[in-house]
Amino acid sequence: MAKRPEWNEYFFGIARAVARRSPCLKNKVGAIAVNPESKRILATGYNGPAVGEPHCEKCRREGLPSGVRFIESGEPCPAVHAEENIVAMAARHGVGIQGCVVYVAGLNYPPRLCPVCRWLLKNAGVKNVIIEGTGSVKLNE
Repeated sequence: MAKRPEWNEYFFGIARAVARRSPCLKNKVGAIAVNPESKRILATGYNGPAVGEPHCEKCRREGLPSGVRFIESGEPCPAVHAEENIVAMAARHGVGIQGCVVYVAGLNYPPRLCPVCRWLLKNAGVKNVIIEGTGSVKLNE
């Protein structure tokens, strides 16, 4: 009989599956919001353009000179982060994520929690963010 995965392994597997939906050409990231008591997934999100916007045909990050910050390049990336999409999708469907744990997984590079996503998740009441390969970020205890 196969051994059942422990909860973190299970949730990271689902976050990786969500990341595979990302249309990003450079870095695919998936995230899920989980109620820590019931172990139920309440929202999912992956990085990509806003709803209804076209997907990139070429990565705007490619060819930037060394040392130039992407945000200063004049042609910003249209991607909404996976963590931002969790909050947006939960709000769109009337699902509260206060007290949740968010699991984040990346397919191409180890994901990092940017300051904007950290503040957004904190304001949404997310308790903790667990990033695959990096560890846990406590937000609201």
